[in-house]
Amino acid sequence: SVQDYLLALGSCSQPGSFNDFQFLDSMPLPSSVCVRSYSSEVDILELIIVDIAADQLSMLHFQTAPALTSEFLLEFPSEINISDLPANDRYQLRLTVSDGTTAPVTDFSVFMYEGEATLVLQRP
Repeated sequence: SVQDYLLALGSCSQPGSFNDFQFLDSMPLPSSVCVRSYSSEVDILELIIVDIAADQLSMLHFQTAPALTSEFLLEFPSEINISDLPANDRYQLRLTVSDGTTAPVTDFSVFMYEGEATLVLQRP
């Protein structure tokens, strides 16, 4: 049997080590996994694991190019216009922030977009 793919934990923009085997049972969900062709370091695909059961793995795949980008400087926005997104689809909201001194930190969540005009961001 010939292996076709290698897996790395984390986003394809900052993947961990690619291996032929990864333990997925202790990952926080949702989590990104980067999948790479065994024969090519360029052919990659990012999958989001949303659920793990004893007999099933549920994953989502999103296009690699951002559907919408909203940049901010100095102040976190309280809302973002998302009315240009095609409705009735799942999207991945990915936020990357830094204070300019420390390394950027990224987090993400999956949401169902149903045609709302504005994404409201509230601080905890």
